[in-house]
Amino acid sequence: MPDSPEIKRAKAAERLRAWRKNNPEKSKAILKRSAEKTRDARLARSRTPEALAKRKEYRNRPKVAARRREYAKARREAGLTQKISVEYKLKKYKKLLLYSVKRRAIKKDIPFDITEEDFEIPDVCPVLGIPLETGIGAGRPLDNSPSIDRLIPELGYVRGNIFIISQRANMIKNCGTIEEHRLIADWMEACLHKKA
Repeated sequence: MPDSPEIKRAKAAERLRAWRKNNPEKSKAILKRSAEKTRDARLARSRTPEALAKRKEYRNRPKVAARRREYAKARREAGLTQKISVEYKLKKYKKLLLYSVKRRAIKKDIPFDITEEDFEIPDVCPVLGIPLETGIGAGRPLDNSPSIDRLIPELGYVRGNIFIISQRANMIKNCGTIEEHRLIADWMEACLHKKA
């Protein structure tokens, strides 16, 4: 008499358990591949324009939006939200500055040996005298964002050759030599005197 479907399933499950026990590495590899395929398929489905539009529409429903606002307000009142301190922003900005100049040094094949301890971000730009602000969240450096400047560009980003100045001062400085800057300053003064 043939086995019933339930008995067949039980026997197959027992054989699979025995195989997994005897072949743990192969079993893990198969399960990992299966999980990756499932994750990739789920991710692909969730990134379609229809799925994104559906999520956006759901989040913007009045009841859902109100519930999210209430939840955020309750978290703020309970003190569960993280307040970003000025020190934290400066530390994060120092890392960001360091990362960007390191990439630039590698790209231009110039020396680089500075760390976060090698420089401090001042409150005011030493060149233009404007207050420095990190501009985190703006998506790009602002005119008064701190930037790392090389006094002698050929020496690279090394200790003793870097200074923190505003982005605007750095852009102005990068465009010419000392003599050219003096010529421009003289010309601007002459133009101003002619107008007056």
